[in-house]
Amino acid sequence: MLIGIDASRANRNNRSGIENYSLQMTLALIRQKSGHRFVLYIREPPVAELQNLPGRVEVKIISNPSWWSSCRRILRFLPQLWTHIALRAELKKAPVDLLFIPGHVVPLGYSGRCIVTIHDLGYEFVPEHYSLFERLYLRFSTSYSARRAGTVITVSDKTRQDLMRFVHLPAERIHVLHPGYAADLFKPRTTRTVHAIQKKYDLSSPYIIFVGNVTTKKGLETLIEGFSLFLFEKQQNQFETRLEKAAGSSKAVETEQEGSDAFETSALDLVIIGSGKEDYKNSLLALADKYRVADRVHFLGFVEDADLCHLLSGAKAYVQPSHYEGFGIPVVEAMASGVPVIVTDAGGLLEVVEDAGQVCKAGDAPDLSRGLHTLLDDETIRQSWIKKGLARVHLFNWDEAAGSLLQLIGD
Repeated sequence: MLIGIDASRANRNNRSGIENYSLQMTLALIRQKSGHRFVLYIREPPVAELQNLPGRVEVKIISNPSWWSSCRRILRFLPQLWTHIALRAELKKAPVDLLFIPGHVVPLGYSGRCIVTIHDLGYEFVPEHYSLFERLYLRFSTSYSARRAGTVITVSDKTRQDLMRFVHLPAERIHVLHPGYAADLFKPRTTRTVHAIQKKYDLSSPYIIFVGNVTTKKGLETLIEGFSLFLFEKQQNQFETRLEKAAGSSKAVETEQEGSDAFETSALDLVIIGSGKEDYKNSLLALADKYRVADRVHFLGFVEDADLCHLLSGAKAYVQPSHYEGFGIPVVEAMASGVPVIVTDAGGLLEVVEDAGQVCKAGDAPDLSRGLHTLLDDETIRQSWIKKGLARVHLFNWDEAAGSLLQLIGD
């Protein structure tokens, strides 16, 4: 069988979310021992991961026709619409037996057999974080793609339920295949290698960490406010303990002994990793300054996985404060790195962690602060979360997901 894959999102260097899923699922499909041939459709020359692939894999670079490029030069507001114009034309000229779309959008007018992955319907739950055009386009494209595809893949059962609710798609057409993670990279690392990478990014204090696109949907305002609350409460508690100790209070001595094996949480930093618009980053820095924690917040931008795995492993906790997520691969990567996680009750995040992570309410800074206290104030509790996370990540495997997808594809 000749399987076509829209690899346009996989063919990017600074990947996150859907781009990461597209690349890893594509590579996992190719790794499977099957008699299928593959053609990968991309817009620009292939990134390193899409080069030197097996002989049964063809990589095609396709561009929009010159007439559309001319229109866009005149009418700059027009979207590129590569999927609906260039990819659709290529599929008409050279048909495939099956088309796999790992990122939401099936070409308009495509009549062949296809499978599509729908990641989330966040625009239905937090519309304030999408522009009017984004909401209209996502509502249309998600509905069209889900109805047009013979089989729909979702990354969580939550998205499966959402498709049944909002698109009225029959349950038997939707299959949940959880994403995986790079087990060769994301694992507990030695103190020596972690410190070397931390030094590279000028990180010297203990820190909690977030990884993802720096956008309003990720709840970073809540993270910064909750982080500042946590620090203020720790400093206040330590001040009261010193007063009680000076007065000879036995309670102060007990508190000091209980925390003797823990790190100094009042010296905690916050590390934010991911790309985003500069003006939004500046607004977050202004917020951190308002809460007097600007010197504790570090924006590292995009970080390659070879460094990211060490930065994760060296964190005291990972926090995913999102207003909505379809899944959350960084959460899995953090658990695999031996780091306890805090997630919000938004979308598919509960499905990712189940009982292996601390949960707080989305958009609730005081609740996030309480979660940090629960996770960081007691090293015994923190270690129990680490063990639960390490046990859970074995459920997330790219090759198993690709094998299940091939079963759905059939012969």
